[in-house]
Amino acid sequence: MKKTAEGVQDALIPDEITPLMLLPLAAKAAKAKSDAGAFRIAVAKMLPLETREAYVRKYKNIDPVTEALYDADEIMQAIIDAASAVDDLMTYPIEARKRIGVHDIRRSLEDPLRGLATTEDVDPDTGEITED
Repeated sequence: MKKTAEGVQDALIPDEITPLMLLPLAAKAAKAKSDAGAFRIAVAKMLPLETREAYVRKYKNIDPVTEALYDADEIMQAIIDAASAVDDLMTYPIEARKRIGVHDIRRSLEDPLRGLATTEDVDPDTGEITED
């Protein structure tokens, strides 16, 4: 809460007011987060097991389509995380920059597919992920 020059506390004024010019962008970031969440829910209904590792343990193999679903799910989680950060930045830019640390966001976005198989890791005949 802020105090006026006269020392009277004004409980109705937040520490940071969202700039009007950023509100449309905050709404778009919230929509991106919502859409990515809806995608993850749809994917979860298609997958028999929660994780790729559990799937491989149970079935001893994984087909290219199922592998693609697990990859897409991981990417969408990264989108949810990024959209949440963008929403915070657009809603409370000063405070969010302090909390989030923009350099951490930028670093995480440099390689959003890190850890996922690349075309070099995929058998061209079967579509299966090969181990190095």
